[in-house]
Amino acid sequence: MLSKFLSVKLLRLPKRKMTTVHDLTTKFQKLSLKNTHHNGNETQQHGFVWEKEIGSALGASDEEMNSISYTSNIDLPSCFNRKHGVDNHCKTTGSQTVCMGSVVNTFDHLDSDKTHLTVIHYTQNEHWKIVENVYQLDLTGMRAEFFGDITYEEIFNLESIIKRIPPGRLNKSERERIYNKMKRELESRSGLMKLNPKVDSKSQRRLQCSFNINIFMEKYPGRCIYSGVGNKFYDGYISPKIESRRRRLKRRKDIQS
Repeated sequence: MLSKFLSVKLLRLPKRKMTTVHDLTTKFQKLSLKNTHHNGNETQQHGFVWEKEIGSALGASDEEMNSISYTSNIDLPSCFNRKHGVDNHCKTTGSQTVCMGSVVNTFDHLDSDKTHLTVIHYTQNEHWKIVENVYQLDLTGMRAEFFGDITYEEIFNLESIIKRIPPGRLNKSERERIYNKMKRELESRSGLMKLNPKVDSKSQRRLQCSFNINIFMEKYPGRCIYSGVGNKFYDGYISPKIESRRRRLKRRKDIQS
């Protein structure tokens, strides 16, 4: 009786990442693109929905997926990945650029014994994000291919400099002096990875990174261990489309990179 009470309470939490995988897979599994969809309310909810469904397709249970912290830097720990037995990360993109989030976390992941990345490529059609392809990449030990000879200390130093910038707007010369010159120097020694400072006119101060998936496929085709058309992923399916408006980015003058 207590467990039922707790489950009901959990479903009422306003900021919960998403509903259970069972609810989603029951609704979407093996249905065509034409007759199924998921309504999204958050800017990035499409990523959360697909992330959960990818975990389910890789063998994780509803309870295991729901036990993963919202802030975890691993989307599917190896202990829940029954298909490959490695840590799995999941990213979505509407272009050829795959944004990886924290550069420090990404640098660490690429030095792990084994790590995989699922990339869901979608197209935006009015208020819908429609799955075009799903790729599974084996990134195990690819730190040098992504970061070249950049060291952890250099990345951490640049991130620390960016985080120490006081709130408020910076002009072009200030951005150049504080972090852009160092960023370009590091990128000249990098591999696939691009460094993306996120510094706005208020208090956002982060260092993220990204790579071009087309260039990855051209250079390392053998590292793509699954490539699917549409919403099929191995022996399962993810939601073929999700109602989600195009993300509205801040004006250029508010994002100072």
